[in-house]
Amino acid sequence: MKKIRFLLVPMAMIMLVLLSATQVYADNIRVLVDGEALQFRDQVPIIVDERTLVPIRFVFETLGFEVEWDTTTQTAVITRPGDMITVTVGSNIFVTSGVEHTLDVAAEIIGGRIMVPLRFPLESVGYRLAWDGTTRTVSVYTR
Repeated sequence: MKKIRFLLVPMAMIMLVLLSATQVYADNIRVLVDGEALQFRDQVPIIVDERTLVPIRFVFETLGFEVEWDTTTQTAVITRPGDMITVTVGSNIFVTSGVEHTLDVAAEIIGGRIMVPLRFPLESVGYRLAWDGTTRTVSVYTR
């Protein structure tokens, strides 16, 4: 019994270190849309593998898109007139109006929300983005 405990404690410590190394919760990441700060209600942006992930529904709905969730395929379908983006949980591929693109980090569910790196999906429909590492701010420009 002592041998098992002797092995479990170090293994648990190693797992804790590995998990904390890949995902960093950072509630001080800001997202601005044309200079106005978004106020995230339940799931804040986080950093995973050095990429900032944001809750896809909240950001896209703020920008005037409709977001639907297909439970069967675990896919978010994001639309507005003239644009359709599909993002599937666990995949680093997203599709904009029939064209495949690659995400740096796969979409995942965190805190009950689909989280994605925002840059490529938004740039694929014409937005510009900038990251300020000093202030930990993502700026989205709609015009």
